[in-house]
Amino acid sequence: MVDVDMVIEGGPGWGVHRVTQKMVATDPAIVREAMDRTDNPLDRVGYAIALGEIEEAKGYLAISPDTMRKKIFTGDIAREEGRYVDAARHFSLLLGEAVGTPHEAVVLQHHGKSLFMEGRYGEAVQYLTTALDGLEADGRDEMAIVYTKCALDEARRRIAQDGAAEERA
Repeated sequence: MVDVDMVIEGGPGWGVHRVTQKMVATDPAIVREAMDRTDNPLDRVGYAIALGEIEEAKGYLAISPDTMRKKIFTGDIAREEGRYVDAARHFSLLLGEAVGTPHEAVVLQHHGKSLFMEGRYGEAVQYLTTALDGLEADGRDEMAIVYTKCALDEARRRIAQDGAAEERA
């Protein structure tokens, strides 16, 4: 069961966990219902990820059109599978394609989250800060701004925690 106090609401029945930065279903029945109503395979990828159904998400990804959103979900799936190095590498390469496009800030955010999950908190702060600047300048996706601020706060907290542990050692 998901501790809903640790989740930033993203939509009906799902959100993003404050610490792990992973999409989670807070009400799986609502998420499954939304998934069954949509014809868009990329929407289904997101819902399947939130439900923790990664193999199902991969199936929908395979039949999705080749778009930037599909490429972002490809990295997200690697991250969800715990392949953090692969996810960070994927987003690093994807940045080359996204620079100067409306997708740049989102790719920066996902790259920062992947670095965070890999434990590379200092680098995560750099990418998340740049992503936040871009998302705020764009102003289109308020939830992405909220998620990015949360990830940035958690990365900074981990850096401070690691520094305090080093001082005690």
